[in-house]
Amino acid sequence: MRLEDFRLEVAKLTRQQLSVISGVSISTIQRAEEGEPIGRLKRAQILEGLSKHLGREVTREEIDEFKP
Repeated sequence: MRLEDFRLEVAKLTRQQLSVISGVSISTIQRAEEGEPIGRLKRAQILEGLSKHLGREVTREEIDEFKP
């Protein structure tokens, strides 16, 4: 599943909300959603924010853009 789809359909968050809970900029989230590379730390922060919001661990395997 793409990050944008996961954010909208599973987490039900706006980019702004994900930015706040993950501590990364909206532009970083937008780049990740567009398939552009982002750093490992930013990727980890996004996953951690999603995990906290959903109350379960969200792994990078769940999000296509984050797969190796």
